[in-house]
Amino acid sequence: GISSQEAAAVIAEADASIAASGEAAATSSAGAYAGLAAIAGIAFLAIKGGIGDAVSSAQAWDETSAQIVQILKDTGSAIPLSQVQAYAQQLQATTLFSQQDVLSSEALIMSHKQMQGSYQSVTNVAANLATKMGTDLPNATRMLTNALTDPVAGLNQLIRQGNIDFPAATVTIIENMAKVGDTAGADAIILQTLNGS
Repeated sequence: GISSQEAAAVIAEADASIAASGEAAATSSAGAYAGLAAIAGIAFLAIKGGIGDAVSSAQAWDETSAQIVQILKDTGSAIPLSQVQAYAQQLQATTLFSQQDVLSSEALIMSHKQMQGSYQSVTNVAANLATKMGTDLPNATRMLTNALTDPVAGLNQLIRQGNIDFPAATVTIIENMAKVGDTAGADAIILQTLNGS
């Protein structure tokens, strides 16, 4: 019931509406694709960064492991590297420190031949000390190994820098033992006191 001119006008209006709708959809799709591309780019960079971190971590692990192997060889120790690495993984699960931090700490301890037999307990005490002090594990390990190597000077450093409270009577006992050359006895008291605190 309409003229051909009216029908043509309705068709032209419908075509214009369809074209406008298509342009809006294309713009919306382009925006969505651009958003997806940005997200994919960010994800790729995150994955690339994660892979880079993993490679660096693996290299540090291998380098520290090689250092420990050399220390064990030089000191004639029979402690297997696998045992040292396994303890690093075990301690990482129960402390705030990474496996690499623990392995580095073990390397510092292993460099002192007299501490090799008790490296696990010394590493554990160092981890507790680092947590108490709010410092990194290798730094706390250095402080602890200094105290165990030179009980008098190292103990004073522990008291000052580590904010560890050693009773005066205990300090006197440690100093007297160190003076007569009983470093092992002095070390045992230091470790016992640290474990208790």
